Amino acid sequence: MTTLYSDQELLNTLRRLAQGEPTLGRRTYEQRRHDNDPSAHLYTHRFGSWGEALAAAGLTSTTQPLQLQDATTKWAEPQMLAALRDCRDETGS
Repeated sequence: MTTLYSDQELLNTLRRLAQGEPTLGRRTYEQRRHDNDPSAHLYTHRFGSWGEALAAAGLTSTTQPLQLQDATTKWAEPQMLAALRDCRDETGS
């Protein structure tokens, strides 16, 4: 069964897991979240980016690591899944 969260519930969860800190990184969020809390991916999907979700919650956006600052993805999820399936089909694993 899929749990649906309102935007307000998502933002309240971010604030709760920030534990009074001014920001909350995705990795820290995933470490602190409970099984019934939404995944970090849902925030990106709902708000457009992790930083936008943080801003909506009144938290400070985190800085992207230097090695990732120029990284972008031009692939949509269906394209990535299709590429993985093709690879599996061609390699057998």
